Amino acid sequence: MIDESLMVEQIGTPDKAGDTREGQKIELIVIADTEAAGFSVAARIAEGHDLDDTVPNYWIDSDGSTRQFVADDRAGNGLEIAIYQKRRRNIDRIAISVLLERREGFDYSDAQIRALHGLLDQVMNRHGLADSALATVMPDDEDRKRVYPYLPPPPPLPEDMTGDLLGAGVSPEQELWAGLWSETYLPRTGAGANLGQAFPRYSAKLKLGAPIGPNDKTTTVVFENGTYSVQPFATDLIFYQGTDYSGVRSLNDLYDDDAAEIPATGLARALLEKSYAVAIAKSEQILGAPFKTNKTLQAGWRFHLVAKNGRLGPAISANYIFKASQDYAFQVFGADTLYTPMSDQAGVQYLNRTEPSHPDFNALWAETYKYAKAPFDPNSDFHKKAVELRIGIPLSAVYSKALGGSNYQIQVWSLDTLYKGPDGQIKRMTDLPQTTEVATWSPTAPKPVPTHETSEMGF
Repeated sequence: MIDESLMVEQIGTPDKAGDTREGQKIELIVIADTEAAGFSVAARIAEGHDLDDTVPNYWIDSDGSTRQFVADDRAGNGLEIAIYQKRRRNIDRIAISVLLERREGFDYSDAQIRALHGLLDQVMNRHGLADSALATVMPDDEDRKRVYPYLPPPPPLPEDMTGDLLGAGVSPEQELWAGLWSETYLPRTGAGANLGQAFPRYSAKLKLGAPIGPNDKTTTVVFENGTYSVQPFATDLIFYQGTDYSGVRSLNDLYDDDAAEIPATGLARALLEKSYAVAIAKSEQILGAPFKTNKTLQAGWRFHLVAKNGRLGPAISANYIFKASQDYAFQVFGADTLYTPMSDQAGVQYLNRTEPSHPDFNALWAETYKYAKAPFDPNSDFHKKAVELRIGIPLSAVYSKALGGSNYQIQVWSLDTLYKGPDGQIKRMTDLPQTTEVATWSPTAPKPVPTHETSEMGF
């Protein structure tokens, strides 16, 4: 629905700003992040300064204030040359550019997301553009600027527009659960859980475990007739199509229960490949170095088949030889670490099922901890409790955090989050009651996949 109430401030003379489009039609709406605020650029223009900076068509600050610097029928600047439809093109000439203020370490505000959706509704309606026109520009694997499909961050769910999820009627236990679920999001997304959005609710209600990667502009999948926004969790990948934000679906539900193999084609295969790509990319970011080999989905590898059928989530490490008392094939997944002696490459063993008497028990756990960038202490009471409970792999070290007026020690694991409060007892987040909004929420029925071709972009 078009948000006619969105106020867009005109800065300077947009009809004269920017450059001509040189007769080219508008094909894209390109959204990009910037640490700068539009109001400061507007102030410089008001003072009569000539700007050499990037000046887009639109700029949305973190408080949701929206400004137009360049008219739609003229080109902004800053997108410059990027690869689009297999060739280098001046993207400014064919795109309406939208900059979002976003400082490092901060997420978009609800007001900013609402403003973005309101602006996109107006612009798309005005120019007859579909979701397939939404794009962003990012470096590719060879560090070349390239146009990629983009879906905007989902707005808060409608029932939360005027309410506070942690307002009246929330018990201290529910408030603690919400705080711990937000902590669970931090290690591999960089931001807390926003319970006003569908993915955090869906994953919490169905107990899919911790997110193994983000849901952002890098996690869009284009497949045949649809564009999908995805996020991998410890035991599943969840997704929605287009802007059907509440129509959340599960990758596990797409699998043919009678077929044990990894799907060779189709949407399930595309999403499974993406789950590996997103999770591995996050691990490389955490560790500060790329994995050189054996980091993509391989349908013929036993570990990957076992992970798919056992709902262990995507790999978060490469597959490699780990040397301890003997050589092992080794790979860390969302819900467990799989390994097998190199002398038995057809076998598979689960670290969560491995007994402490195993000669390489501590060595295998120490190697797994590396992917949380956390120190391994075999005598840690948190580690011992996690091993006893078989709650996946560590995603963080043990750390302290104040929640609800009390101090807690916390360690995030992929299948649960452990915490120790003033009583000194290590407890499980999943034993706490969820907030009513989460416990009672259900996704809407997904909209049918369009039967006509929705994307002609050829990214």
